[in-house]
Amino acid sequence: GNTPLHVAVIRGHVEAAAVLIALGHQCNTKNLTGWRPLDEAMANGHFQLTRMLLEHLEAATWQEFEDTKPALMKTLADMPDFSMKVSWNFGSMLLAPLLKKFAPYDTYSVWKQGLSLRVDGTLVGLSEEESTSASSWRCWKRGSFSLLLRGETQDDIKMLLLDHDKKRAVDSEFNNQQQKARMTDDEVHMMMSMPVDKNKTFTEEVSFKPVKTWRGKDKVEQVDGWSTRVYDASAKVKAKVVMKSGRYNTKSSFEEYLQSKPTDDREVDVDIGFSGPGLSGMRGGGGVA
Repeated sequence: GNTPLHVAVIRGHVEAAAVLIALGHQCNTKNLTGWRPLDEAMANGHFQLTRMLLEHLEAATWQEFEDTKPALMKTLADMPDFSMKVSWNFGSMLLAPLLKKFAPYDTYSVWKQGLSLRVDGTLVGLSEEESTSASSWRCWKRGSFSLLLRGETQDDIKMLLLDHDKKRAVDSEFNNQQQKARMTDDEVHMMMSMPVDKNKTFTEEVSFKPVKTWRGKDKVEQVDGWSTRVYDASAKVKAKVVMKSGRYNTKSSFEEYLQSKPTDDREVDVDIGFSGPGLSGMRGGGGVA
């Protein structure tokens, strides 16, 4: 169930892995148990292999963005200008007080004009300090950010991430040039200190319903001059988290490896609950009531 690159990584063969990558073996290919070569490298504590795979994946991700630029610019050129707000949150009728504090939520403001797109939001990540009221939970960190796609022409697009609180801008193209340099040891160690896991989220009973006023009529709001209906979306959300704990016996001969099986990974089912009224009102600036 492993590709040649998986085998090279699992057995710690740096030179063999480098040759396979140079020959075009995909670093994102998953084995039968759903793990990538990078996952195997991190789980087995292979520092050099982790660095090599991280650098290659960074380069591949940027190249994928470059390849999609023409289609993205054509889509922006064909779309009419618009503005909209999208509000979302995770709710639960049973755990509402807890989820209100710990579950993620945000309202995105989106503007599109010509070949440019702007998205504003406030959810910037998890706080580094744990909550005092629930030591096993981390609170969501709030701030003010903007993601800008600026298209000068259909052949030229720039992506900027603005942090309004820190008054800092990150140019994705400049950042990519910096990433082409070898990653530092600290960056690799930080990645290797993180748990190796994966999760899959399932939704059930998805529904969209118009929000009603106290008079029983559809609620209408003005968004940049457009009269728009407001809808609530709701769904049951479940997640399966798999934590990598399975290992192969890497000290055996290759023949013994071929006949071996890894130990089992840990699986945890998480019932997030019901995302009730206010997965909130998706408001489109193009829908006239």
